[in-house]
Amino acid sequence: GVHALLELKDVMRDAVEIVSAGAVFDPKDFQAGGKIINLGLLPIIELNQKLSELLGERVEVSPVQVLKHSVLESALSEAVPL
Repeated sequence: GVHALLELKDVMRDAVEIVSAGAVFDPKDFQAGGKIINLGLLPIIELNQKLSELLGERVEVSPVQVLKHSVLESALSEAVPL
């Protein structure tokens, strides 16, 4: 788990960014401060459902921090300002 990710970060350094979501924890508790970014609990599913209902269209909301660069570029090119 965490140890494998920390080894990967040590080898890849700035070429990789490790982001976690879905639980509240402090990376420092795992000696991972500055190596893992924890976004905590994200009510993304509920937000996507509510926006989809309100707008009558499928909506996918995702934190920028968790998107691969290529996915981010594609999403930004297709994004519709609200």
